Amino acid sequence: MLAGRVIDASGAPIGGARVEVGVIRPDPVDEDDPAGGFHAYRSAVAAPDGTFRVTRVPPTRMTVIASDAAGGSSDPIVLPGNPAGSLEVPDDPPPVTIVVRREGDEH
Repeated sequence: MLAGRVIDASGAPIGGARVEVGVIRPDPVDEDDPAGGFHAYRSAVAAPDGTFRVTRVPPTRMTVIASDAAGGSSDPIVLPGNPAGSLEVPDDPPPVTIVVRREGDEH
């Protein structure tokens, strides 16, 4: 499970933000390859205080992105997952704070 909070650049919570966990695929090389870009596997919606929980996060390297109804989005955050070749079941990733940037926010 991945837990955390979605906020804006000022630190205010963003309730209702969509949090997606998935992978960023490269552009296709062959015609049978899947489309490039972000592909979400799991998602959740942030509570009014910005907190969220995404359950059943795969133990592999994943990317987390959040977006709000006003069209703002976060930078991708990479979850490392299990070390390559490890057969151990990983612990849940630590909680994350996702900052959604809106038009006009300074970076």
